[in-house]
Amino acid sequence: MTHKQGERNKVCVYCYYLKTLYKFQLISNYFNNKKLIIFILLLCLIKILHKKRAFRLFLLFLKKEN
Repeated sequence: MTHKQGERNKVCVYCYYLKTLYKFQLISNYFNNKKLIIFILLLCLIKILHKKRAFRLFLLFLKKEN
């Protein structure tokens, strides 16, 4: 894999997770049970992404919530 392909994949993954965060936010607003939804989201992110990266995305999501 070339350097450009790697960069493009990173961008695709990042965009995908921003969309996923948005969907989870809509779901959490609908069910009004944000703590449970956020916990499930964090578990998904940690499973798929690196822990530090997932934690940063999670913090961003929490800031948007407040």
